[in-house]
Amino acid sequence: MTLFAGMFNAAEHTLAGKLQEREAAADVPIFEYRTIEGDACPVCTAGFERLQKSGDTPLFKCPECGNAVQRVMSAPSLCKPSPDLDPKSLESHGFTQYRKSGKGTYEKTAGKGPRIIEKDQ
Repeated sequence: MTLFAGMFNAAEHTLAGKLQEREAAADVPIFEYRTIEGDACPVCTAGFERLQKSGDTPLFKCPECGNAVQRVMSAPSLCKPSPDLDPKSLESHGFTQYRKSGKGTYEKTAGKGPRIIEKDQ
């Protein structure tokens, strides 16, 4: 496999994995907590975040010092939808996409570059 083919294949899998992680994380909100008491550790005084399901029991104590904490309201994270990975979209943004077509062979599906990349024999 040439260096370029390996890079394209790895980049494709990495991007797909990150999109799946982002979709999974969207189902679990991040809650903010702050201390109720005045004398507390730097963690709960400044506030901290926890990734929790909506139905999970909220935290009542700081995980560092044990002081009482409460969940606070925070601004929601409104993300734009992820970019489309279809060939037309990729090509219009200047990217080249290759798909594995056989052992050591990749065919271009979008963008500029050689039509086929083959593993050196």
